[in-house]
Amino acid sequence: MTHRRPFLSYVPGLISDPAGMVALVSGWADRFTPQDGPGLDDMSAQYATFVPDGGDYDELKTFLALDLLPTPPRWLVLQKYRHGDYSLPRRLHMDLPASREEVSWAATCPLTRDPADGVTIWGGDRFVRLTDERGLAVVADADAWCWTSPVQGEIRYTMTLGG
Repeated sequence: MTHRRPFLSYVPGLISDPAGMVALVSGWADRFTPQDGPGLDDMSAQYATFVPDGGDYDELKTFLALDLLPTPPRWLVLQKYRHGDYSLPRRLHMDLPASREEVSWAATCPLTRDPADGVTIWGGDRFVRLTDERGLAVVADADAWCWTSPVQGEIRYTMTLGG
């Protein structure tokens, strides 16, 4: 069942086996690229990303209940945060390897769970802080602002999808 709030749809159960997906993704640690882009007042984002393709992309899709998404995802990007890592405010579509014109929807989904961690995202009338609930996808407008505050737990994996 999908729960709605203006501009946001919550999609529980997107990932059939979150623990199995994390085990797979954590084995790809050497494939993640640090994201140390320019930021605000000498701050920069501190996290790493991996854009799976080919067999890796196909393998990750086997964990997803694709019928719960608006359309099958065209892009999937994994993010890895260590303790203290964060991302600066950005539009959700900016996490995807596509131009804004190509993205009709975007979603973020935590693969790990720590009640101290989460994402803040624009909900249409205010920003909403969502604590990590493993496998709960949040489908938002591709232009929605979002960020991750410094991670308090250990390793945090998330996934951004778009179609």
